[in-house]
Amino acid sequence: GGITTRQEIEAQAGKVDGVMIGRAAYHNPWVLADAGKTRAEVAKKMASYSQSAISSGYSLRNITRHMLGLYHATPRARLWRRMLSDAALLQRNDPGLILQALDAVESGGSMMMAA
Repeated sequence: GGITTRQEIEAQAGKVDGVMIGRAAYHNPWVLADAGKTRAEVAKKMASYSQSAISSGYSLRNITRHMLGLYHATPRARLWRRMLSDAALLQRNDPGLILQALDAVESGGSMMMAA
């Protein structure tokens, strides 16, 4: 336990059968990211996944709540969290919200409330 970085995971990998990361992965899922992927790529894939999940009866809120830490400790992380947890925006159940949040965070823009 107590492992919070990719370097700590790798340092333990040859010494133990498994590494417990628990809350660190939930609060900062990027600690588990595959090398070569970007947060933007992950967000785009999640937007696509959300479309099919919503058509199967899931709500966008159930998906985005697990994405709040994706931009942890990066510029505009608060904007990302605010947009993906906004009740009025989530009520629309539109996976485009993920792409709107992505655009706002990646472009440095402000929170956009599309009608």
